[in-house]
Amino acid sequence: MPDHMKIRALILAAGKGTRMQSDLPKVLHQLWGETLIGRIISRVKELGPQDIGIVVSPQNKDALARVLGDEIELIVQDRQKGTGDAVMAAAGWCADFDGNLLVMVGDAPLIRTATLRQLLAEQCRQKGGVSFATAVFDDPPPWGRVIRDAAGNVLRIVEEKDATDSEKQIREVSSSHYCFNARDLFRLLPRIDCRNQQGEYYLPDVVGLMAAEGLPVRTVRVADPMELFGVNTPADLQRMDNLLKTRPQKWSH
Repeated sequence: MPDHMKIRALILAAGKGTRMQSDLPKVLHQLWGETLIGRIISRVKELGPQDIGIVVSPQNKDALARVLGDEIELIVQDRQKGTGDAVMAAAGWCADFDGNLLVMVGDAPLIRTATLRQLLAEQCRQKGGVSFATAVFDDPPPWGRVIRDAAGNVLRIVEEKDATDSEKQIREVSSSHYCFNARDLFRLLPRIDCRNQQGEYYLPDVVGLMAAEGLPVRTVRVADPMELFGVNTPADLQRMDNLLKTRPQKWSH
């Protein structure tokens, strides 16, 4: 198989999930008979990845290991310093990999396999850089805004807390689902910093570095933004449950 067709998947699941008001790790909460992370793993497996890794915290590692068993490698993120730091924890796991790395969050259970296939197809066509999912909102949630030039090319992603007033008016937002060329990602990841409002290492900052280098940066826009939402509270989980009850077939694949 050509290198640009090879796939690994990395799922970020080290978040504390304190707003769930539960001792259970957030990604192990149930939605329609499956854990949140179990739903995502099922969709990723349909793509036929060579390996799946899950970034966990020292606090939730044992609980996830009991549920997931030995089939999937757990990668410990020792410090909670953002999504960029979480992916950097997997640098050793990806050290010899020269292909496409699908990076996702473990708490967005409505992501569809069809969208992941689109991301992968886009990335395989461009052979480098990154492809990521976006959505357009009339009233955007507090997510990263996609900054483009006059020709529509992606320049960077700016988190809402760091955005200017004019940038906050942008209606296209970034998701937390990416397909990176692994070599490009881990070459540039050490260059990001934590000089921002949250004092964290943002994975989306790599997108701007790639664009500045002239690497391919492409987007896949989802039709229904709910596909990209994550679960942070019990109310979020109930909202997902209601959506599944209303249109179960839509969210089943």
